[in-house]
Amino acid sequence: MDAQHWRWVWLNAVLATAVINVLANGVIAWLSVLGMDDVPLWSVPLVGGTSTAVDTVGTCFVLPFLTMIFTTLAIRRELRLGAFDPVPASDDRAPLMRRLPRSLGRRALVFAALTTLGLGVPALVAVAAFAPATISSSAFITYKIVLGVGLGALVTPVVALGAMADQAE
Repeated sequence: MDAQHWRWVWLNAVLATAVINVLANGVIAWLSVLGMDDVPLWSVPLVGGTSTAVDTVGTCFVLPFLTMIFTTLAIRRELRLGAFDPVPASDDRAPLMRRLPRSLGRRALVFAALTTLGLGVPALVAVAAFAPATISSSAFITYKIVLGVGLGALVTPVVALGAMADQAE
């Protein structure tokens, strides 16, 4: 990988993604707690309203799913425009991405499921073990922003590096 690839990763997959996740997760969290003073730890998904535990797992699936789609499409565009060359297969920094399905939709689903298993389940266990039974709406919004930025910082560079190398085939 050369400086152009690393520059793209740092500017787009780290910095821009952090800003996007602050805004997107902040707005989503704010909308999801409108009219609520406190957010419970648990609720029935989709019918019980917002809860910390369910939202944690949902974020661990939805964020990687959308990240895979949008980041891959952005990198494909950059490659078409000649912003940088594909990463040679011999310099692939995310080799496990090659094992994912070729179709972008399927790739996003599998990546999101694997991320949910690998990060979402441990996060759920931690939330269940250490979070209080309820938190204030403002604390929930802060939690969701921190979760989104942290998760984005973990998955987006991996997706970007994988997509850069994937195009070399």
